[in-house]
Amino acid sequence: MQIISIMQAPCREPTRPRILLAKASAVWLWPGISLTERRGVTVQPISPDSMRFWLSKFLGPEIVGRPVPMHVAQAAAHLTFGDETSAQRCLDRADAATLSPEGAMLAAAVAVRLGIGVPDMPLAKRMPLWDRRFVSDLASSFDCFAEAADWLDKAGDWDPDDHPRWPRGSNEGRPGWFRPSDKPATSVPTSPAPIVTA
Repeated sequence: MQIISIMQAPCREPTRPRILLAKASAVWLWPGISLTERRGVTVQPISPDSMRFWLSKFLGPEIVGRPVPMHVAQAAAHLTFGDETSAQRCLDRADAATLSPEGAMLAAAVAVRLGIGVPDMPLAKRMPLWDRRFVSDLASSFDCFAEAADWLDKAGDWDPDDHPRWPRGSNEGRPGWFRPSDKPATSVPTSPAPIVTA
């Protein structure tokens, strides 16, 4: 009988929800926004201003002072050489692990529209800056990322029960397209009486 010691066993990092993902030679922001672009043979980050624009939607205005664009640039350098593992490590070191309260509301609304899972990430402890109507209107602007969001969601642990589709001959939605899940909503807490800012 062969005995493998713990020291010889392969070490796997525990999987955890991420809002930044290195996949297919690109850095993605959930649900499917590419934060990099290929220029010739190199992978380059998009402009820091554009990156902060997208990041702030989920991580709040606090993201402006964080060095996330630097970590994305480091990840892009690794992706140029095809090293997704090192690229993901760079992204995991970025200070992008806490959703803002309004970002959590937006993530939940986008997930329902696109039929994908919500990243189960901790929330910042403050009142949201947006009201639900604004979040609902903003969520529709993420529809253009549906194809990438679907692909990235399937690249993880795919549970068809979490992503039901309209059946053939359906009168309520388009056959084959995602429909709302029968399961209860994800555990994104709702905040009482959101503050509306002008």
